[in-house]
Amino acid sequence: MFEITNNSNDQINTFALGNAFLKQAVELGWIVGKKERETKSFFITEKGREELGSFGIEVAEILKYKPIPEKAAGENIQKTLINQQQMVEENIHHMVVYITSEEERILRKHNISEIELGILTPSQIAFSTNNKITIERASQLISMASLKKLPGIGETMVSKLYLIGIRKPEDLKSTTPEELRDKLEKRIGAPISDHIKADLQKAIDSLNR
Repeated sequence: MFEITNNSNDQINTFALGNAFLKQAVELGWIVGKKERETKSFFITEKGREELGSFGIEVAEILKYKPIPEKAAGENIQKTLINQQQMVEENIHHMVVYITSEEERILRKHNISEIELGILTPSQIAFSTNNKITIERASQLISMASLKKLPGIGETMVSKLYLIGIRKPEDLKSTTPEELRDKLEKRIGAPISDHIKADLQKAIDSLNR
């Protein structure tokens, strides 16, 4: 059995990993799922805490709730800790992947196609889905969809580019495949193949025509 306490300090934000990585992590015993009624939550195991670092992933970045020390030295320190908590949550949102299976279901239910992500505004998407997809998340999906339209850029690459601050096609114009590969390798802690570099070149060339 995998050692886990299933408390809030171990719960992860699944958006921080993405479906493919999450599935693999569950199979490896790094993460376990726990279902209560209609909701399924995921928790990191001790093994997961040890192994995820090898992928360049900071455990604090994928936790849903960052623990705040019980004893804070005064009100100002407490406010600082709360601000740090908010920053961590914002960083997690910046690590999300392209449309999840749950989001696909929500969009289909409300008759919103992937093409319409480039037409509707974030507020329109949030309103149409009864805020099941928030304005912030809708904005991310719209920008990621615009990146995905570029030649050589697929869903996986969109997620990787988002990790290094590439939010829209225009962000690619001022960089090179070499710079992008270097940033990606540092960010994910793994080598990037030459064919990915070639795909990035295709995308950049298409923007500079």
